[in-house]
Amino acid sequence: LRMCGVAMMLMCGAAAMAQDARLVDTRLILDRGGSTIVFEPYAPNIIRVTLSLHKEPALAPPGYGFTGTPNAAGWTHEHTDDGDTYRSGRMSVTLAANKPGSNVLPTRLDIARYFNGSTPGAHITFSTAEGTRLLDMEGWAMAVPNHKDGTAGVVHDKRPSDAPFYQVGATFASPDNEHYYGLGQNQEGYLDHRGHTVECWNNYLATGGPTFCVPLMVTNKGYGVLWDNPSQTTIQPGFNEQTRWTSQVGDRVSFFVIAGSNTDEIYQGYRLLTGSTPMLPKAAYGFIQCKQRYSTQEEVMAVAKGYRERHLPADVIVVDWFYYSKMGQMDFVPSKWPDPAEMNKQLHAMGFETMISVWPRFEKGTRYYDLVLKNGWFEHLADGTPMDGLPYDRAGSDIDTTNPAAAKWFWGAIRDNIISKGFDSIWADETEPDLPPNGGYFSIGPGTRYYDVYPLFHTAAIYDGFRRDVPHRALILSRDAYPG
Repeated sequence: LRMCGVAMMLMCGAAAMAQDARLVDTRLILDRGGSTIVFEPYAPNIIRVTLSLHKEPALAPPGYGFTGTPNAAGWTHEHTDDGDTYRSGRMSVTLAANKPGSNVLPTRLDIARYFNGSTPGAHITFSTAEGTRLLDMEGWAMAVPNHKDGTAGVVHDKRPSDAPFYQVGATFASPDNEHYYGLGQNQEGYLDHRGHTVECWNNYLATGGPTFCVPLMVTNKGYGVLWDNPSQTTIQPGFNEQTRWTSQVGDRVSFFVIAGSNTDEIYQGYRLLTGSTPMLPKAAYGFIQCKQRYSTQEEVMAVAKGYRERHLPADVIVVDWFYYSKMGQMDFVPSKWPDPAEMNKQLHAMGFETMISVWPRFEKGTRYYDLVLKNGWFEHLADGTPMDGLPYDRAGSDIDTTNPAAAKWFWGAIRDNIISKGFDSIWADETEPDLPPNGGYFSIGPGTRYYDVYPLFHTAAIYDGFRRDVPHRALILSRDAYPG
């Protein structure tokens, strides 16, 4: 990953000297040596920073999952010989002017003959209104796939018609007493990520156990960073006095800095950017009984009766997988589940709500496979062939719920075959998806570029259907997550 740092300033400096700043609507747009840098406020304590070698992606809105609206009320721009500052009553962000030094060591001259960064570089600092330094971005990268960085192979994960791939990233200063928290579900056993590399993507086979990533990093220094890139992203916090974010594919660096006087305020900023969590049904706040798995209707009823006979509190009971005859058939094996509707009626009378697992996979030969195939609704290869896990995984192919038509149909199939039998909520299983999308394609584009977004689209398909067709509040238990 090629960063433009101090050692490369000779190569980067001359071009980067030329810079121009202009306010357009809510944004401060800066031209730096052929690159475009944008500061875009969302609140007095929230700023989005975008950097790209191409103007169009730099000016584009945030990616999937972000619903907040830019708001520059109270923000002002100041230009001095030291750089450009965008300031509110809560924080300031400054792009430093490049001032290449004249006393350069001969060794650096020789290095600069052979090695250079992928961008003109940028030094951006974030501070509170009182002048306390929050964050210091030392450099950024937007590198074409190449053998030196070991990224050349990623070009095979795109079609000729797809936008170019770049590896993108940014490097921030990491003071010795700064600590890092969050970043979704990581099961390596560390609360503080400092000194531990975080692989920020959905990975059911991760070393410490299944992981998913919500790329919000909260620090003990009064700020959080929310990274805007859904490809596989590696975060290296607190190594060699630096924290480095690297995303496998992108056409820009895009991130938000949220300043907060306490952690609650940082999470309030996250909510402003990605939307509020809807109120869950009352039963969700009680005890949910689940195991892998209840094999029959009789077993479910016996467990529920056992709770009530012993006067133990329980609010939801879960029917996990293999109640169906085949993956994607969306039926109930009659010999084991003779009357799911009557089962739910009895459970409701006992004070239980019921949740059931629904997978997004469809085997060949099941009643919906040909329909989904005909409509091009599977996660697929470049030639349109549905992705599968053969020869070792025979569970079929994943429906592509990034396709609006597929998402609407999928909910309809759940509603008509499962919710109609009285089930109250959905256990959305296998939402990584379990067939990793790198090298495959979604409706929205290459799976390598959009690696982490599937849980957002998939749960939204179910949630939107609930709100449209079901009178009670929605409860969806998802195996993975993404902002939004």
